[in-house]
Amino acid sequence: MKTATTRLFACLLAVVLLLSGCNNTVVEETDVETTAQTEPAETDPIETEAATEAETEPEVPVIEEDVNAESISIKKKQGLNEQIYIQLAKTEAMKADPEKMDFKVSYRAMDRARFVELDRELYLDEGNYIGCYILGLPEGNYCVKIEQGEGETYARTTLLDIHVERQDRSGYAYFKREEGIGGYNKDGSVKEEAVILYLNNANKNTLTLEIDGKVYTGLVEILQAKQYMEEPLIIRVTDKVTTNQWTPRNFVPRYTDNSNFDEEEFWNNSFSTEAGENLAGLPVNLYDAKEGKSYKYTTTPEGLTECVEGRYAKETKVLGDSNRLDSDEHIGKEIYEDDDGLNYLSTINVSNLTIEGVGTTAEFYQFGIIFDYPNSIEVRNMTFSKYPHDAIGFYAVDDNRDTTLYGNCWIHNNTFNTGYTAWHLKPSQSQQNGDGSVDMSFVHNMTVSYNKFVKCDKTMLIGSEDWAACQDITLHHNYFDTCSYRLPRVRNSNVHSYNNFYINCYEHVATGGTTNYFSEYNWYMGGSGQWYLNLEGLTVKAYKDSYEWLAEGITDWGVMIAADREQALENNQCSPDGATDYSKFDTDPELFYYDTENKCSDVEFLLDTSNREGFSAVQFAERQIRKYVGAANFNCLDLPDETEE
Repeated sequence: MKTATTRLFACLLAVVLLLSGCNNTVVEETDVETTAQTEPAETDPIETEAATEAETEPEVPVIEEDVNAESISIKKKQGLNEQIYIQLAKTEAMKADPEKMDFKVSYRAMDRARFVELDRELYLDEGNYIGCYILGLPEGNYCVKIEQGEGETYARTTLLDIHVERQDRSGYAYFKREEGIGGYNKDGSVKEEAVILYLNNANKNTLTLEIDGKVYTGLVEILQAKQYMEEPLIIRVTDKVTTNQWTPRNFVPRYTDNSNFDEEEFWNNSFSTEAGENLAGLPVNLYDAKEGKSYKYTTTPEGLTECVEGRYAKETKVLGDSNRLDSDEHIGKEIYEDDDGLNYLSTINVSNLTIEGVGTTAEFYQFGIIFDYPNSIEVRNMTFSKYPHDAIGFYAVDDNRDTTLYGNCWIHNNTFNTGYTAWHLKPSQSQQNGDGSVDMSFVHNMTVSYNKFVKCDKTMLIGSEDWAACQDITLHHNYFDTCSYRLPRVRNSNVHSYNNFYINCYEHVATGGTTNYFSEYNWYMGGSGQWYLNLEGLTVKAYKDSYEWLAEGITDWGVMIAADREQALENNQCSPDGATDYSKFDTDPELFYYDTENKCSDVEFLLDTSNREGFSAVQFAERQIRKYVGAANFNCLDLPDETEE
């Protein structure tokens, strides 16, 4: 054991050595400054981190004074959900030269010092104005600096305290999940390692992305190669991306000796095109019912190329010109067709992907995307129109039928217009309106929210077959306008549907198998009001739903109108995973975002119109929900303040 004298001597010696070290520091000022940066003291990590932060983020400076600010004309400035929109009047020089850019926009959080310059691709031409879109902003207040010109014409102005709200991430996609979905963190900021690409119609076939030393070119190749990429990917779409729609040249009934089909169910088709330049790489799959053969083609910018190995067996080699298939080697002049797979971008094992529209014109026209075995995918602020197959499809057909392997996808703030394909046996049938707008099978933790569906036919499928299961699906704040079927069609799944609005729709909800569907605070206006539901047992629990002007009243087959929020469906055996009892999933906090104290769904925004005296609950809800749904919607959703846990 050391004596007190020994300890005192050791302390005095340490002081002497420390003083000696300080003298060296004064003499060798440059060397020690370098050492302090490259070799931080291991004994004091807190001070080292603070010093590093001080070097990278200095004290917030005084705001710079405006310079010739009157020459900068600002038409709009809006803080939105995780973005800021600034619209600036073009200078005369910019009006004369579309390629000229006189503006430089920078931004920062109010409590930060360093400005970040806006990417050039986020300045969009809007006629006599330039729209500046600042994306990926967590909730808070921001400062935006706008500079114009140079030299004697230089001008500067600064906008302060622009408030940005957060997105509504309620629903199963984020249930018990802290990690962000797609290329964004949960707070709305861009993931640190994310790669950002800017897509438009001009570069859809030339855009490149390098993955592990290999360069992939065009949207189709890039999305199909995403499975090899570990980093998150954000694809920002800045205008309308189009491809050709393959249509039949004529409809003439042909005789067939196939007893499985009536004579009138076969039609003589050949290719022609409608609109735009092709999106290279899209598959065109045809099945000839008479011959019992499948044919596969691939689009090029000019037309179709030869059959390739792939999803279907290689049957023959056919080359066509840009307008139609015309080979004597092929049955293409007389295809007896009863199925098709046109213009869908097929992908597999894609994860950590965000596809988002920028501004008001982002659209995928005449094609859609199929995600097989998806994980962590977000699609937002996009418009989908005239898609011949699915607009968006999520599928994971697994041998073990395990719904827990793939999912955590978030589809929000999009507009789905009518699909279209004339390459089908009968143009009068519903297949002419394309396939599903949003379809899914064998996936889990999916949220479909704040979307607008306009005149969609087979709108939404949850479970493609009677044995196909999904697990933990949320539909909220969607607006269904004059849609026909599958709103949604559900098989073997647990679904929470709340604050959705239906106007002039036909088949509202259809369920099958061991589904448990909880419908809460939804509104139905006009239309037939029919429910085609599972007659074998109660599968739908409806709580506080409202109805108005229904032509045929409510057919409540399989529906339990609940008087109490915690009332459970009787004799329900719903178990999407095959092991867990989901019959009371909507009140079990282990299976559902449920507030046990207040006995309500734990969501950010739940509009309750049931007790509005003197007002029509349905009409009031219609006005409220329309404010926030669809692509290119610049209404900011004002969410309640978050509480500290």
